[in-house]
Amino acid sequence: MRALLGLFMALFVAGDDDPTEAFLGGSILLQCSCEAINSTQAFQWQKEKPNREMVFKYPTSAYDTYTDRVKTFLDEEENKNNCSILLSNITAEDQGTYKCYYYKLNHSSVSMDHLNLKVSASYDVCQKNSSAMEFQCDVKGRFGEAEIQWISDGMLLTNSATTNISHNYTWNAATGQYHFNSRLISKLNITSEPVCVVKANIIPVVIRRNCEPVDPEKHTQHHVWMYSIIPLMLVPGLFLAFLCCWYLQRKGEKTYQFIQKTKDFNVTV
Repeated sequence: MRALLGLFMALFVAGDDDPTEAFLGGSILLQCSCEAINSTQAFQWQKEKPNREMVFKYPTSAYDTYTDRVKTFLDEEENKNNCSILLSNITAEDQGTYKCYYYKLNHSSVSMDHLNLKVSASYDVCQKNSSAMEFQCDVKGRFGEAEIQWISDGMLLTNSATTNISHNYTWNAATGQYHFNSRLISKLNITSEPVCVVKANIIPVVIRRNCEPVDPEKHTQHHVWMYSIIPLMLVPGLFLAFLCCWYLQRKGEKTYQFIQKTKDFNVTV
């Protein structure tokens, strides 16, 4: 646990000027190192901006929208001076400024420097071009308040007499992801290929171009493997079939010989 906590600290600790960044739906460590803590009053985390609200108070519980999303480390033997919290299932509303307060043995209240949490939405974007005038864009992400936009020659394309843009989206309850789809048909004489981008409300967007086509070489290797394995399976199959035929034939011959001996015995008697 100590190694895991150290890794979180190394990744997510930030100063006043550098925001602590987190992705929507992920987790973030809000660090607070406390010494000579008063175990009776302990510590608390509070959100200062944009709205002032209580996040967590130890040893009671989390508040409102933070319920079941906060993990503490103070109860662990190796973390007696650690008032950090791990905030999970990050939402867009979590963005803001946070402060950690703890009470020392002399009952004095100590506040840490404020921490700025910046939340971003991550999207997988796949663009496919059907022709020189028709383009398709598929987007997957966990933030639904977003839209696909088409950019060409530095300009935002919109529906017009020469441009037709359609949009639709669905939500996958199993994965918790939104699927956005947009189709562009343009008769414009453009000098650069239109590119689809994602714009989200409230929070910034991180786009990952993830549209890998099927590798023809791997596809060919797969078929070569299939065609090479069939003869290998055919040889033992034919051998087993030969053994079965031989066994049935031998069994039939023995049965015939037994019947003949029985007939000869009856005739003799």
